[in-house]
Amino acid sequence: MHSRKTGTLIILDGWGISTKKDNNPIALARTPFYDSLKKEKITAVGRKVGMPSDAKGSTAVGHEVLSGAKYRHPMLRISEDIKQGVLINSVLDRRLDKTASKGGALHLMGLVSRNKEHSHIAHLYGIMRRAVQKNIKKVYIHFFSDGRGTPPFSAVRYAEDLIEKAESIGGNKAAIRIATVGGRDMTMNRSTDAWYKTENTYRAVIEGISEDRKENIFAALKEDYDKGITDQYVKIRTLGNYEGVSSNDTLIHWNFRKDRAALLMQMFLESENKLRSLTGNARFKRLKHRNNLDYGSLDFLTLVESYNGIKCPVAYPDIKKEHSFGSLLQEYGYRQYRVSGVDKKHALTLLSGGTREKAFENEYRIVVSLNPEMEEYIKEYDKKKGEEGYTLDPYEKFPEIELPRLTDKVIELIKKPDNKKFIIVNISNPDMVGHTGSITAGIRAAESVDRSLAEIYKAARNEGSPLFVTADHGNLEQAVTEEGDVSTFHTKNPVPFSVANMNVEISKGGRLNDVASSLLYLMEPEKKMDILEKLEGNVIVRGFFNEKQI
Repeated sequence: MHSRKTGTLIILDGWGISTKKDNNPIALARTPFYDSLKKEKITAVGRKVGMPSDAKGSTAVGHEVLSGAKYRHPMLRISEDIKQGVLINSVLDRRLDKTASKGGALHLMGLVSRNKEHSHIAHLYGIMRRAVQKNIKKVYIHFFSDGRGTPPFSAVRYAEDLIEKAESIGGNKAAIRIATVGGRDMTMNRSTDAWYKTENTYRAVIEGISEDRKENIFAALKEDYDKGITDQYVKIRTLGNYEGVSSNDTLIHWNFRKDRAALLMQMFLESENKLRSLTGNARFKRLKHRNNLDYGSLDFLTLVESYNGIKCPVAYPDIKKEHSFGSLLQEYGYRQYRVSGVDKKHALTLLSGGTREKAFENEYRIVVSLNPEMEEYIKEYDKKKGEEGYTLDPYEKFPEIELPRLTDKVIELIKKPDNKKFIIVNISNPDMVGHTGSITAGIRAAESVDRSLAEIYKAARNEGSPLFVTADHGNLEQAVTEEGDVSTFHTKNPVPFSVANMNVEISKGGRLNDVASSLLYLMEPEKKMDILEKLEGNVIVRGFFNEKQI
């Protein structure tokens, strides 16, 4: 007999479904348990889930859509304000007008990419054009290279395109140049265990200080490419004679995804005392090398709310959401356990609707740390990447990541004698290993995921509770592009939705935003109308309990 008062949802981060077998680590792996699951494909991208029609999925978007809250992708909101290539927004205009009136320079930082997961280069160009229209004379670009949502050595092409556009847009009215460069692993760090990456970026942008300086971006990229270092891990460097910001300058972070902008914006905006507490560095100083800089005269702007309580204007503030998967679990009396590894610990907070970071009263967040050997390798890799013994991406070398210990923790929670609980788990291996583009590592990751699912299923079955399995977006199922290049990025493929330990039929044609409504309905069938009224998705399941259809 199934206990509907305990449930477990496994989110396979980056596990898509592809009919193609070649270069598909999931298809090439031995996954007997996953293969045995009764499942349906559901749509994870496109207008049906509130995303732009040409955008790929992502962890942040996928989890926010999985929350069941009404969702509209920020890229849609920004793109609608671009008129004839110019981004026109009243909050942005006020900042640009102030910068021009003070004679300050404009600094634009973000991921220079067309991947549409964190940013879109068209937004950068739109801001550049508006800045020139507003009579700003100097524009500095802080070039965050991708190589994870784009081919691993594609930054040169983006840099060439950017320089050409800068000359065209600036003309004889404004000087637009690339001032710093750094890979997204450093410049968009989201791990609170690696604040040093964020500080290195901060020092380069604010004080013009880096361990290495190159004449231009192409010299910087060449040096790292020669060592086999991909765009994602390009070292942070200052370029040419860039010496940092000047008093009265304005800095804009133009990424539209929050999680990988949050720590850097906190370092720009929070007080020294707060940063000492956040970073664990009691000696942190706002300025180490530029004591003559009037830091208080600097202005900041973000396109989206990088973190709750951000202390600067925001061009596109969050749309507040009252109801979500997390809020209804709280309302219906469930104790929530949200379990993840270090890399995806912020993702599960998005199941509360994307605008709430604080845990609910009966919500417990559990982060399983990396295994010590991997953790140590990552620290050394940051210093020695490309050198002997440090040529493999950490997730290629350790494709199991923290999964064995995370699995043990989930099983422990399933066995925990709570009267009414729901466990939500993010398994990051498909995405983190998929970003390496390694087929061998991808196969190992898929097989480790299958073993984990089998163990969790057995524990849930023994407790008489249902197990739900889905994913947020695709990645691992495609290791090579149609053009034959290594694929390190997300896909537009559908993802699985499965219900185990429960007699359930799943409708075809479902969407990612139907998952929350469906799970809550299976747990609380008598609350169906309340669920459908409060959440965005439909119920795409029919369940049977004691032979009675609900």
